[in-house]
Amino acid sequence: MKTTAFLFVIVAALAAVGCNKTEATSAAPDAAASSTVTTTAAPVADTDLPVAADEAEAASKDITKDNYKAQLDSLVQEVDKP
Repeated sequence: MKTTAFLFVIVAALAAVGCNKTEATSAAPDAAASSTVTTTAAPVADTDLPVAADEAEAASKDITKDNYKAQLDSLVQEVDKP
C-alpha cells in the first residue's frame, strides 16, 4: 500500500512538472515559424542514380571465381574507410 501511494505521489509530481513545461515550450514554435527558411533542391532524374542493375554487367566481367575474395576484401576496405 505504501509503495502504491509513493508511486502515485511520484506520478503526480511528474505531471505537475510536465504541465509547467507546456507553457514554456508553447512560445517556441511561434518564434521558429517566423524564421522559416525555404530551400529548393535541384530535381534528380532516375537515370542519375546508380543502381545494382546498372553495375551488374560490369561486375560480372570484373569479378570471377578466381578473384572474388580479393574483390570482396577491396569493397569491405572501401566501405570501412572513414
